[in-house]
Amino acid sequence: MWRSSTASPTALNRAFRQVHGLAPSEAQRPGARLKSYPPIRFQITVKGVEEMKYHIKPMEAFTVLGKAREFGMENSFAEIPRFWDAYSAQTPCPPVRGCLGVCRESLDGSGRFTYIIADPCEPDAPVPEGYERFTIPAFTWAVFEGQGAMPDALQSLNRRILTEWLPTNGEFELAAGWNVESYSMGDMQSEAYRFELWIPVKRKEEGK
Repeated sequence: MWRSSTASPTALNRAFRQVHGLAPSEAQRPGARLKSYPPIRFQITVKGVEEMKYHIKPMEAFTVLGKAREFGMENSFAEIPRFWDAYSAQTPCPPVRGCLGVCRESLDGSGRFTYIIADPCEPDAPVPEGYERFTIPAFTWAVFEGQGAMPDALQSLNRRILTEWLPTNGEFELAAGWNVESYSMGDMQSEAYRFELWIPVKRKEEGK
């Protein structure tokens, strides 16, 4: 049967490197940075594709200290920013700076989840009144790089991961009901502000 030369392993490797900047064999190494593109959609005009930058990062379990509150999915996009605003307005400054936002889904099937304004800490760190320690299990994380003003940029990236990356990704699937928002120093209202969103993943064949 006739076979196009563009389907050869060499051609595919070359195309992979042109898109991701590294060979397929290098993509399996921890910390390798890959790019994901949603499918092109045709309407009156062709929608331009916008890349999602991410890398796969295995991590051991770690502990955080934070202020926790329970939310429902239906109002979380409005209520969590209010939670942050109220927390940041406290005087004197609270003991947890809030460099992480941690989501942990409820195991009772209610659709509710715990959101924690948190900092990393030692497993035996003292716990101030009104705060809690949480241990995040060891996972392999898909770490997505985001940029833009909060909270819209974060919420937009979250939607794109759930509606574009997870359904079309042929290699990974969601591993557990956790995710972590990692915040950098800087002006969170700037379009240049950078952050990360961590999603626990596993290879699809692992779940079979």
